[in-house]
Order: sequence, then structure tokens, then C-alpha cells
Amino acid sequence: MTTAVKSMLITRQVTALTAACITDLEEDDTTRAGIVMAGKEYTGESAKDRIIIQCLDSHPAAQRRWMDEVKDHADDLGFQLPENGRGLLGGTQWNVIRGTVKVMINLSASKISSSDALNIRQVVLSRAKSTLQQDTTMRGFIDDFGEKVHLFKVARMPEFDLVGPNYEAYVDWAALTTMPR
Repeated sequence: MTTAVKSMLITRQVTALTAACITDLEEDDTTRAGIVMAGKEYTGESAKDRIIIQCLDSHPAAQRRWMDEVKDHADDLGFQLPENGRGLLGGTQWNVIRGTVKVMINLSASKISSSDALNIRQVVLSRAKSTLQQDTTMRGFIDDFGEKVHLFKVARMPEFDLVGPNYEAYVDWAALTTMPR
């Protein structure tokens, strides 16, 4: 099967987050996720899977524009291009690709204090952020079209919002890539 850089990043995120947020944690850990999944709406049982992590290729919140782009200015989200690197450099095009990891936490059925609930939310969010930022598989690879990921970073992380019974937060990421022209 042909590979594309963005889908490869999503697959790598699912693998890394599954290890960090499920596999590496004890079953009774209150911050352990129930599911980590790629790019689709969650349709499971939120009471059973009270911590759900979704790796998405775009931002589902309509009020936010979070699109891929060709780099044509000096910096974006902390990425600094080489000197005079405005979009094209030696026949190579610089791009920024973006996506998000949606974290949903439903603690409504739990009998825990509000301070414990706050701690659970923050630990899960911090674990997701640090896993994405530190996992070395998120950079240094090339897809079947010649696009190469040079840098990967967590770009922003808004706090949780209460949406129905769930707390939802997004860990937005950006990757600096090059592609042959």
C-alpha cells in the first residue's frame, strides 16, 4: 500500500499513545485510557471507555482553521526556516502539516472529588503532550511521494472544555516537511 506522510504520522501517534496511555499503565490507574484510535468519531461506550484519545488529521472544531500550508514566511509555530528559505530551497518545497489529538474524559459516573478529577484530566493531557513531543518516530521518515518529516512539535494545547458529560481538549501538532518540487 502507498504511504502518505500525514497518515504515517497518525499511525505513529496511535502506536506511541497506546503504549504510553494504556499498555505501560496498570489496569487500576485512574489516568489509563480506555481507547486510542485514529481519525474517526468515537462511537463506543463512554462509561466503559471513560478516557478516549483520538488522533485526527484535521481539527474538528469549526471555529479554528488548522490547515496544512506551504511555508512562505520566516517562521510559523516556532519553526525557523534556513536563511532565505521562503517556501523553496534548492528545488525542495517546505511545508507545515497539522493535525490534532482529541482527548475526551468522562468522569460523570465516577465517585471522585473535583480535585482528583482535575488531576486526572491534567495528567492525561500532560502524558499525551509529552508522548507526542518526545517520541522519536514522529520525525526523520519519508513517505512514498518523497515528503520527509524534519521536525515535529506540539504546537498548542488549549485547556479542557466541558461538552455534555465529557471534558474535551485538543493537543494540536505541526510537522515541518520537505517535498521534492
